[in-house]
Amino acid sequence: MFSNAWIVRGLQRFKNHLAGDKLRSVRLLSLTFAGALIIFGPRPVAAHDWGGKPIVIVQGFSAGSGIDVVIRQLQEPLEQALGTRLVMEYRPGAMTHVPYKGGPEALQAVLKGEVCCIFNQVQTVLPQLKSERIRLLAVSTAKRVSAVAEVPTIAESGYPGYDSSIWFALFGPKQMDPAALKAINDAVRQVLSQPAIRERFASRGNQVRIESPEQFRQTVRQNRQRWAEVVKASGASID
Repeated sequence: MFSNAWIVRGLQRFKNHLAGDKLRSVRLLSLTFAGALIIFGPRPVAAHDWGGKPIVIVQGFSAGSGIDVVIRQLQEPLEQALGTRLVMEYRPGAMTHVPYKGGPEALQAVLKGEVCCIFNQVQTVLPQLKSERIRLLAVSTAKRVSAVAEVPTIAESGYPGYDSSIWFALFGPKQMDPAALKAINDAVRQVLSQPAIRERFASRGNQVRIESPEQFRQTVRQNRQRWAEVVKASGASID
């Protein structure tokens, strides 16, 4: 899955940070996410006339963040399948309060010693992990992640039942042309069905999951309800 890892620069600093404050750390953990990629499909690929215009993908994070890494891996094969260009537009934090504009900025804060620990995606931190500049304490998914199989889960680390994941998906306007929607769904399904692409994602700690539009709507509803309850129970706010 797009698995987040609990990352620290120094283990003793991490222990000191949590000492005597286990309850607060549990609340912190409850608000974090790991992840899975959910894309619409499967259906046969169909041609669509885009009128010579590119498809603009708006991202709410900075270039190089986890979602950008994912879509960049898919960009070329999707352009071939769709018959048009994909253009990225970055709007870090648009309508949403975030302490960092993306995963890379948060990771730099750890490397500089500005914060003791963060949650971030495995794919984002693999280079620093391999160079031994950081260490991973745990992954937030229910099962270990094959790309970092030596790293335990949070559940294994003393929080039984902990399982948290995020997903990346493509959304369009409410009144989107059904033919365009189908063309994008079909193209994404076709690309993500390629063994080489699936293996590439797995090597970076990610897992592809394909859902129909109806299934995806249900996933969104369930996630909204789940995390609304978590936020309410924790008393967290954006201030």
